Amino acid sequence: MASLVWAAALLAVVLAADLALAAEAGVPALPGIEGLPSVQDLPDLLVMMDGSRVTTREAWETRRKPELKALFQHYMYGFFPPAAKVRATVAAADVKALGGAATMKRVALGFEPPGCPAIDLLVVVPNRREGPAPVFLGLNFTGNHTVLADPSIPLAKGWMRDGPGVVGNRATEAGRGTAAEKWAVEHVVGRGYAVATFYYGDMVPDKPEMDGGVYPHVRPAGAAAPSPTDWGAIAAWAWGRQRA
Repeated sequence: MASLVWAAALLAVVLAADLALAAEAGVPALPGIEGLPSVQDLPDLLVMMDGSRVTTREAWETRRKPELKALFQHYMYGFFPPAAKVRATVAAADVKALGGAATMKRVALGFEPPGCPAIDLLVVVPNRREGPAPVFLGLNFTGNHTVLADPSIPLAKGWMRDGPGVVGNRATEAGRGTAAEKWAVEHVVGRGYAVATFYYGDMVPDKPEMDGGVYPHVRPAGAAAPSPTDWGAIAAWAWGRQRA
């Protein structure tokens, strides 16, 4: 399940990088899900919504591509809120992490409105490097404390799915370092790369109820209350990665 969510989140980030509003693209109004016809075969990507065929690159870029983006927003990911101004505060730093090979920082990423939960971003950067280090940025699904067995990394505070080291949907010390082999931070740092990660529950807990994370605080323009049609969890996770 986690691997499916991870793949979906990656896809969401790629798509969300340049999603445009349907109205801005001149895409016609889209029906609700209940109004969609049953289609047995895969659609032709080069046939536009009005039935005309894409025959030039210009038609793809200016007409078909915006249509596809609008479809993803309307039926799958929802509409993003505006980009938020990020307040980054270094909560802790260890310049001799991993036996002196890295500097490990915990960076609190806060954004408007007040009261919105912050992202607890764990950043591990190699000390032996020339210039900036390329960074692998990724969501973790079990808390920062599971990525490295370092007692200075606090347990994730939010709601968690049941799993190793989780009791009553809350993280415990038994989960510390349980995902270290998957992340292989020491190996990555040893190759000259940095790692940045945060618990996906910092943005939105992975549960059906839309009652946690950023949902009560951050909403797309014009949305008066949280709704799955505004934006879903995958879009929220992508939005959080953009902030990071």
